[in-house]
Amino acid sequence: MEAKTHQFTAQDGLSLALSYLEDPSNVPCPHCGPDTIEVVAYVDSEALEYKELKPAPPEDRYTVILWCHGCRRMAALDLS
Repeated sequence: MEAKTHQFTAQDGLSLALSYLEDPSNVPCPHCGPDTIEVVAYVDSEALEYKELKPAPPEDRYTVILWCHGCRRMAALDLS
């Protein structure tokens, strides 16, 4: 029996990043399909390197946090 993972793979992350860059309002989950991913937060990429969570606008250097309501996986995409 295969163990169920609660993490996105590197390939999933690439798919999420490409989808987000194409259209941030329409990011399909690689496992669940469309309409399940929500942008949870935008955080400062530099602060995140020091394990600090500081809100940031979605411009310049930021990390977007995505959450899938279907498979309950979370992804952090560094867009700096």
